[in-house]
Amino acid sequence: MFTYVINGIVLPERASVSISNIGLKTQIPTLSDKPIDFNISIQVSQISIVIQSEQEIKDFETLKNYTQDFVAMTLDIYGYLSGRGYDVEITSLTNPPSNQNYIFGVGVYALEINENKRPKSYNEIIQLFKGNIKFEQQLRLALLNFRLAIRSASDTGFHCYRAIEAMAQSFKISSSTELASKDWDEFKNKLNIDNKWIMKMKNDHADQQRHGNSTYMSGNERVDMLKNTQEVIDKFILFISNIK
Repeated sequence: MFTYVINGIVLPERASVSISNIGLKTQIPTLSDKPIDFNISIQVSQISIVIQSEQEIKDFETLKNYTQDFVAMTLDIYGYLSGRGYDVEITSLTNPPSNQNYIFGVGVYALEINENKRPKSYNEIIQLFKGNIKFEQQLRLALLNFRLAIRSASDTGFHCYRAIEAMAQSFKISSSTELASKDWDEFKNKLNIDNKWIMKMKNDHADQQRHGNSTYMSGNERVDMLKNTQEVIDKFILFISNIK
């Protein structure tokens, strides 16, 4: 049996939360073909999860994402009953037999290593917010939903697609309340986008998640959606930058 301990905190810490031990057993296909045991304890907003698996788990990032979802679910129940809203921050993982320690960041590694490939700097992007409401508000929404896509692994498809929709709204030429085909065509043409992956994301995840259904995605699929969405934001920022 392999044992892992994951730690984290409940935010905001000033609103202390304590929940007795909760045991969960679930099967996660990408990590193990046998059920994995989770024992969750929250004391004074400090989270400790003991995980036991018959098979060794090597993908710590995926384990972290599933664990965060489980802990968030317990807090959502508590929040529903108490009328409060809490967030979960998973910070570290320890493998007791080997004393292996793993500190989780707040981002996605595949995106972090490409930070220098973004076409504009922080200061250049800040300067885009200068009163061009048509594009400014849509860029705000795109960046907001991209952040939520990074933070909420299970809703990545929904938020990535919403970021795309936010940018597409800037190119609306129809009088329809929703984006029409010619609006999408205008968006794709102006930014030179191949939307095959957008439609796949919409059909496989975004539409279902928007209607309350949960969908399964591999870690690689999630990273691809994030990287593709980030590249569209790149193009949108460049487009706004070139407006005279």
